[in-house]
Order: sequence, then structure tokens, then C-alpha cells
Amino acid sequence: LVLGHVAGARRADRVCVMKNGRVVGTARTSDVTQDEVLGMIILGKCPPGAIPGPGALKIAA
Repeated sequence: LVLGHVAGARRADRVCVMKNGRVVGTARTSDVTQDEVLGMIILGKCPPGAIPGPGALKIAA
């Protein structure tokens, strides 16, 4: 299911976010907040509750 809005994703068990054709991350909807999902969509930032994909923003340690 492809959605153009975050609210509908709350009905799913899992969410997978893509940015620029690459997976940012995948998570159970119960493990991430709506703000974290928006961060994945807008910034490409993968939150702690998600499994990062190859499109996730790399942050230097």
C-alpha cells in the first residue's frame, strides 16, 4: 500500500519509508512516532525504533 499521507499509515502494522527511490527505514508502527516517520520522509533520518535502509541519512559519530 502506497500512501501520500502519514495518518493512514497508522492503520498498518509496519511502515517502510522511501526517499529519492531508496529505502530510508522500516519499522513497526508501534515502535515509531508520527514525528519520527515525518523525519524519515523529510530528512531521511532513521529513528532508533526502525531498521535503516541504504537511503538513510548517515550521521558521523
